[in-house]
Amino acid sequence: MNTYKQIFLLILIYTKAYSEILIVPTNYHNIQSGIDASQSGDTVLVQDGMYSGEGNYNIEIVKSSFTLTVLSESGPDSCIIDCQWVGRGFDIGGYDFHLKVSGFTIKNGVEDCGGGIQLGGPFGESSVEFDRMIFVDNYADLGGAICYIFSYPLFKNCVIISNYSPSNAHGIYNSGYGHGTFSNCIIMDMLYN
Repeated sequence: MNTYKQIFLLILIYTKAYSEILIVPTNYHNIQSGIDASQSGDTVLVQDGMYSGEGNYNIEIVKSSFTLTVLSESGPDSCIIDCQWVGRGFDIGGYDFHLKVSGFTIKNGVEDCGGGIQLGGPFGESSVEFDRMIFVDNYADLGGAICYIFSYPLFKNCVIISNYSPSNAHGIYNSGYGHGTFSNCIIMDMLYN
């Protein structure tokens, strides 16, 4: 085996050995504190339950040269982020940033752009993926559930339903810069008169 392959394998083993699973709320009292404590390559595992209050809404994930997974224990029916009409679920950005968020319901979010989540320009070689998510009963001036600007998010197996925006972008708002990819998603917007 040549020297470069040996070095690569040592780096891979070192990285895997030092990746951690940070458990909310067992080890971290809210989702934000788990994310803040994470290192690149870690997984924040959120146990089943209803999450509300400070640290469980307006959750910021703004990182550079970072890989992170935020995962619920049992899926969106059992792990709910209730924003209680005081903010949004997630606010995401970064550079050379690789993020996967999986298995949450986000409800009762309110913001100017993206009541459920906002992605504000993950630049460089960034990728952001949402899998098995439910966005319900969120409100924003633009994009009742989702707003993305300068971003290319991937949404898989998501349900976007009964969200509202006075701009008629009830479910999703795209600034026109970037685009989202939706795979096996259900998007049903409640229309208000």
